[in-house]
Amino acid sequence: MRRLRSPGGAGAAECAAEFLAEHLATDGTQRRRFTAINTVHTEAELPAPGRAEVIRQLLDTARADRLARTRERVAQVVRRIPVIGWPGGLFGRRDALLLTLAAAGLSFEQIARLRSTDVTADHDALAIEVGENWIRVTVESGIGPIVAFQSWVEVLGFLDRYPSTQLVADHLDKGADLSAFADSARRDERPLQNTQSVTVLIREHLAGQAPIDKRPPARRLRRRHARTRGSRTWLTSSWTRATTNAASPPAVTPTPTSRTSPTSSTASRTKPTNSSPTCLPSSTAPKGTDLELVPTSG
Repeated sequence: MRRLRSPGGAGAAECAAEFLAEHLATDGTQRRRFTAINTVHTEAELPAPGRAEVIRQLLDTARADRLARTRERVAQVVRRIPVIGWPGGLFGRRDALLLTLAAAGLSFEQIARLRSTDVTADHDALAIEVGENWIRVTVESGIGPIVAFQSWVEVLGFLDRYPSTQLVADHLDKGADLSAFADSARRDERPLQNTQSVTVLIREHLAGQAPIDKRPPARRLRRRHARTRGSRTWLTSSWTRATTNAASPPAVTPTPTSRTSPTSSTASRTKPTNSSPTCLPSSTAPKGTDLELVPTSG
């Protein structure tokens, strides 16, 4: 693997941890030693092993205690986060991975910058590349990092194969097994997660105030036609006219007008007795479509 072949990678951090165990000293002395070690590595353009998370915890007992409390809290929270249902299953899988990464010692900024290629499942642990260093998260932390990572990768793989929100919603609602899609997830430079509120989400979960993911309301299609049983009503402006479900709506006959003989000296046009405008169907409207109601002139 890359982490084993890379000089100064996880292997260098493990060697540095062995050095600390074999050369006991006060915290101040050990920090001074690693300041010198880091300087030599940096000048040689190699990753500084003293910046690895495992070494930082060994040199800073307060940090180690704080992360231990965080891991204990995360282990309690992750067990209650849903992984099925919509949209709770989607956001639950994402948040479980965010909490797992935070418990591993990554800062909120580092989590937000992670790419798909930065996290690798290695047997029973996660190998996470953070800058020039690697962090190894094992099951001994009590969190189950592989499960959290695989659950989210399954969703990414499903969306890579079927880019449809409705499809993934249906599968999560049914509690379908998505493990077959884990291998379909692309390993590229896209962000591992797309949320912009990593800090808020993690703090809310740890404080017991996790956001409630509500199912969005069903879409209501705006229809121009108002449909009723056994009849169809055409709505055009403020005028309505009901017809039966025939192949084509019946025509509306305008009120006839009376006209005298053109040779008569008293030739005149009489107006319809109905004072309301007469509605005529558009002669160009196809059958089965809306009627364009045109008021006739008197």
